Amino acid sequence: MAEWHLEDLRRALWRRGWSIAARPGDDYRVSATWQLTRPRDDRTLFIDFGGLDDMCTLPLKESYGSKARHLAEGLGNLYFRRARSTELWRDDLSKFVEALEQ
Repeated sequence: MAEWHLEDLRRALWRRGWSIAARPGDDYRVSATWQLTRPRDDRTLFIDFGGLDDMCTLPLKESYGSKARHLAEGLGNLYFRRARSTELWRDDLSKFVEALEQ
């Protein structure tokens, strides 16, 4: 993943009013976790960043995707694509952030 993936995701969440608190991963499958909260919303959401690798847990900056814990499989997955300018990345990001609202 590139740093811009995190920045794009962070900005998209902030625009929706979410505050982000970074949490450590599990030293196995998860590089890091973002805990999301916002005013006038009783929910606390968690986004886990994938870090499973052959020999070690990848650091956040090398994560290959993320998963929102409370969403059904497929709905809450966001993969970090290589090309920033692609419509596919922007579309995936938009769908991911929209899914958090459900």
